Amino acid sequence: MKRLMISLLAALLLFGGCNAAQTDPPTTMEAPTATEAPIITEALTTIKAAAQATGYQKSIPGLLAKLPEEELYLYGILPRGALLYYQGRGTYLDWDHYSPREFYPKMAIGNYDSDATQEIAIALYNKSGTGLSGEELHILEIRPRYSEYPSSSNEPEENAYKDSFPKDEDYEAQLQALISASFDSAAKTLKLKVEGKAYEVDCSADFQDDWVFHGVEGYTNILSYELSDSEIWVEFGAGYFAKGSAIQNFFGTIRAKVNYQEDEGFRLSDLSFVPDKES
Repeated sequence: MKRLMISLLAALLLFGGCNAAQTDPPTTMEAPTATEAPIITEALTTIKAAAQATGYQKSIPGLLAKLPEEELYLYGILPRGALLYYQGRGTYLDWDHYSPREFYPKMAIGNYDSDATQEIAIALYNKSGTGLSGEELHILEIRPRYSEYPSSSNEPEENAYKDSFPKDEDYEAQLQALISASFDSAAKTLKLKVEGKAYEVDCSADFQDDWVFHGVEGYTNILSYELSDSEIWVEFGAGYFAKGSAIQNFFGTIRAKVNYQEDEGFRLSDLSFVPDKES
């Protein structure tokens, strides 16, 4: 079961490319063009000037994701903040979208809560560090044609969306309730039950004789989303902690469907365990 942590990070990040609704992301931080979104030029110029005036020379908006067939564009500002333009109207979102790895967001649009309107789903890669690699999901409820929130044509518009997002602690609580783990110290074998399904993991190649098994937790330390126009799936890194080990020891992935309801939040279902192929 020997593995390098970076291998799992890479595998989880590659999984994020499976997005049926999104076109390929830009390969560089593109400047907005008049042909793609003609109404936004003045707003972007104003923000660029303000950013330069405050010393943030890198805060020129750059294109992060786009769905041209939906007239949907996401622009990033550094050090934080985003501009979302949908069907010619703009909204500023106070989001942290930047990480040193500079992975682009994933974006899709669909009816995720089975109501009468569509929602915009965006996964931002903003968690990076030793033992950490994660995305943050946002579901934006689209206000009907923005009629409740009039604004001048070239100003980014506030409150055009209701922004909902799952918290790590909510995911952790659900996963701890749905997954149980026990460890056989003599055989160095980890037994998992994931929504009633049993799995067994051989840890003998990694687990040291002087370690004391502590538990399987910290699922949200590594997570990645898969977005489509009908469903949202998430993968969590499955790893155990042990007294004597300085790091979380990953042995596989927990895959789950994300169920969203505007008034009820985010619920995980259809869990499965995918072992590390080197286990």
